[in-house]
Amino acid sequence: MGNIDEAVARLRDALASVEDLVLRSRRDARRTSVGSVEALARGQHQVPDRPTDGSYVQPDRTTCGSSSLVMSRMLHDPAYASWIATGHDAGTGRTDPRSPGQRFADESLAMHDRTNGATGRDGRLQLPWPKAVGTQPWAVAAEMSAASGSGVPGRAYEVRTVAPRDRGTTWDHIAAAVDGGHHVPLYVGNARRPGHVVLVIGGTGDDLTLYDPASGRARTVSRQDFSRGHLGVSGWDEPWFAVTPVAG
Repeated sequence: MGNIDEAVARLRDALASVEDLVLRSRRDARRTSVGSVEALARGQHQVPDRPTDGSYVQPDRTTCGSSSLVMSRMLHDPAYASWIATGHDAGTGRTDPRSPGQRFADESLAMHDRTNGATGRDGRLQLPWPKAVGTQPWAVAAEMSAASGSGVPGRAYEVRTVAPRDRGTTWDHIAAAVDGGHHVPLYVGNARRPGHVVLVIGGTGDDLTLYDPASGRARTVSRQDFSRGHLGVSGWDEPWFAVTPVAG
């Protein structure tokens, strides 16, 4: 019996080590910027090698929020990302002749129609919003929460207002969401109003990585700059709203 007990103990220790390695790998993957194929690929789907290399930009000045939502869906849905990148639909076997950039732009425009219309993706009534002034944060939260939407499947999202005197609290919520595998739409602007939407896609330590749809590229923002309201993202400095997962 002693030999059996010893073997069982060794097996238990080995399994614990494997489990710890898997958990650490998952945490590391969630904290990695989306520039890595391994963080996006699932199964046989082909995904964009560098989704923040400037290939995917907002099609007009009003679709920063819509483009951020499309990027978020790409990062959460490998099949969708594969279709954007290659045009091939594995379900139908058809290949879309448009370029990846054009597919992304058209999806962003369609997203804008949906988020600003009278009903959202899940068919619920919502306040229509003039497309000329962008996308309201509550419509972004609804799209992130919807089935087959842009967020983590099965999770609900809410709008969090950034308090100018306590921006660090919102930073902590964003960092925790990213660490949990989420991507966070972030409204930025000046002292008077929000004017642009970016997507928080990763982070390490006291830095967050943002996808800026104005350029299609990623940039890093420090906790200090966020807390001081010195973001410097496409000419906008102040964080206004963050769309984060509801706790629980």
